[in-house]
Amino acid sequence: MTEPKDTTSSACICTADDIITPGTTISTDIYKTPPSRYVALAIRRVIRKNWWILALPSSICMCASAVDLRWLLVSLMIIFLIAPVIIARAFTGQLLTPLAQKAVSPKKIEITACERMIITSNLYEDAIPVIYNVKWSEISRIDTLRDGWLIHFHNFHGTGLYLPLNAINNIARPADNMCRDTVRF
Repeated sequence: MTEPKDTTSSACICTADDIITPGTTISTDIYKTPPSRYVALAIRRVIRKNWWILALPSSICMCASAVDLRWLLVSLMIIFLIAPVIIARAFTGQLLTPLAQKAVSPKKIEITACERMIITSNLYEDAIPVIYNVKWSEISRIDTLRDGWLIHFHNFHGTGLYLPLNAINNIARPADNMCRDTVRF
């Protein structure tokens, strides 16, 4: 199921054909996601879901600071108390999962669009590689980022699988004006 392009707004709605042409096979070189990149993606995901927990109380206190400046200090205390809790939630809820631990190991991916995705993980020199065969129907969406794709699965609600564009070795890189939104399947 693909959605049509929206020409009325500045943000476009991606279709599957904007990301991967059906029938195309995409393979990657062996790549390793830096843990710092994965942490940044996880924190961004949690903040996007829970931004109001931080913004609502602090904005109320900032409005009250017009009457008394002590409310400005209360607002800053709220920010410095709630922000670490949100970051801890990202760490414990998403970064300690088995998929997150596997996400930073060296891997190689082969995607056959509209059919399957084969992930060969744990490609250390002294380890036995693990091969995952993922059906195309198990992929819920693909987010396009400035430097890669973030592939989400139906059965996992964490950060997803990060695929940097510089690891793809057999297709043309997306243009700078390519749609940067989400593709839903």
